[in-house]
Amino acid sequence: MTSNSLYSEGIFNNIGKTIFGLKFNEVIGKGTHGIVYKTIDLNTRRYYAVKMIIPSRKKKNGLIKHMPYYEIIEAYNEVNIMSHISHPYIANYRQKFIAHTHFKDKDIQNIKTLFIIMDIADCSMKDIILSKV
Repeated sequence: MTSNSLYSEGIFNNIGKTIFGLKFNEVIGKGTHGIVYKTIDLNTRRYYAVKMIIPSRKKKNGLIKHMPYYEIIEAYNEVNIMSHISHPYIANYRQKFIAHTHFKDKDIQNIKTLFIIMDIADCSMKDIILSKV
């Protein structure tokens, strides 16, 4: 099962929803265990990127697939490293939180989901490279 199918099934489809004061506007990236959204803070009107990582999901055959332990550790290491880096060419880490997420699928309920909030870049790496050509 790919992240595209996870999105189309509604597992990651949060566009238009507000979670913890952040309105989820559009998808700006996808990965194996998560998705990155462009969000807006409804109080400050600032834009942020929010990476949403879900450690478990239901496969097409009905079995629950859990994210391997080493990948969970990698996600937490990413957050730890990001929280200690400040560089003008790297999106700044702002906050992380873990929330219990409820899905339509009754077999995947009360899953702990990691949310990583970062500053959002004004452009992509592709845009920068193409501007130099």
